[in-house]
Amino acid sequence: MGVLLAAGESHFDQYLNKLMIDGNLFLDKKLYSNLMHHCHFCGKILHEVPFRCRRCGKIFCSNHHLPESHHCSEYPKEKNVPKVSAQKLLKEKLSNLLPRKNCKYRPRSFSRRRIPPWVWQIVGAAILIGVYFLWINLASVAPEPIKPVVNFVDAYTAKSVDHSIEIEPLILKYTNQERSSRRLPELASDSKLQIIARDHSRDMAVNNFFNHVNPAGEDPTARAARYGYPTTKNFGSYYMVGIGENIGDMAVGNVEGIGFVPNDPDAIAKAMVNQWMNSPGHRANILNAQYSRLGVGAYPHGQGYLITQDFW
Repeated sequence: MGVLLAAGESHFDQYLNKLMIDGNLFLDKKLYSNLMHHCHFCGKILHEVPFRCRRCGKIFCSNHHLPESHHCSEYPKEKNVPKVSAQKLLKEKLSNLLPRKNCKYRPRSFSRRRIPPWVWQIVGAAILIGVYFLWINLASVAPEPIKPVVNFVDAYTAKSVDHSIEIEPLILKYTNQERSSRRLPELASDSKLQIIARDHSRDMAVNNFFNHVNPAGEDPTARAARYGYPTTKNFGSYYMVGIGENIGDMAVGNVEGIGFVPNDPDAIAKAMVNQWMNSPGHRANILNAQYSRLGVGAYPHGQGYLITQDFW
């Protein structure tokens, strides 16, 4: 049941001669078929040197082999090529344009590392905290002073009866009432701040000016420092620098925008605090939760009183 092959029948003789005995070789058909190459197109057993396609790797006989540049319909490269997304291709193209790590002239500002989101959160929080502290310090900047217009003065002017001593504690009383109604802690009376406030009210009356900055160029904080009063407040995690100040010129009699103000300490104090509460800057000082102490100084001037509030 075998095929008798005689030496010299094909160019494959050299291989067969090694297996021949007495010039003849008996091989099983199936074994012989497995040893030989077959044409992929016609299935013919190839005794000559086979043609192997460089693209698909299949073997063809001399009658059916195609030229080197033939189009192979079973080109396996298309099946094995991995799918690459457009985003990855774009990233590879861009990476070719970016400076290399070993480039001698790589820009110092260039960095491929992305800043983590938590870094931006910390920066944003620091900015917000800085703005908040700046707003607190700006609150200590003295607002525009209030000076009512007097149309008519009653017979009892401030010069005839001086109520400065009675007005000062009443200003503190009505100021704390405004804070308590908004659930803010009351301000404590500070004798040193009271001296600073009284001195400024007297200075305005004697030198005939109405401003938070005196003729010597001192603002509230500078005047407090001159008296040796601390101008920096430590809250543990942050500091507040400066002295807050409200000033007002409250006349007695018929006052425009207020009405009739009698020469009475309680009426004068209540009218002054009401005027401050109607002014955004003065109101911010009175309702500032960072303040805990207050000094009030009143001094008679013309047809009314010059009143100063100093906050710390």
